[in-house]
Amino acid sequence: MATTKNVSRTPSGRLTYRGESFAGYNKPKRTSGGSKKFAVLAKKGDEVKLVRFGDPNMTIKKSNPERRRNFRARHNCDTAKDKFTARYWSCKKWSIALIGSILAFGSTQEAATYDTLEICRALL
Repeated sequence: MATTKNVSRTPSGRLTYRGESFAGYNKPKRTSGGSKKFAVLAKKGDEVKLVRFGDPNMTIKKSNPERRRNFRARHNCDTAKDKFTARYWSCKKWSIALIGSILAFGSTQEAATYDTLEICRALL
């Protein structure tokens, strides 16, 4: 397992691991043209691991409560606790708390819907 000694920090403050740049530990980023949609440099203690997750050919609608509920049930998201697994990060992307905090950002329902779309696009 790699350690934090294998990660270097650029002058701008970004982390570099195996030739890839990350904003920080445990911060998912969108990949470009890869076999997976997202990548994250996961960290637990001094150990680090590059985790890739998400199907790049699928579109998702996590703002739809029924789809979110079915996804989380299908993947047993309540038991996903290990940051070094793709399941953990995928479930975190689909979490109700994340969507709820985004929805609470807008002041009215119409504004919240528009803001949610814009914030979700920025997060992804």
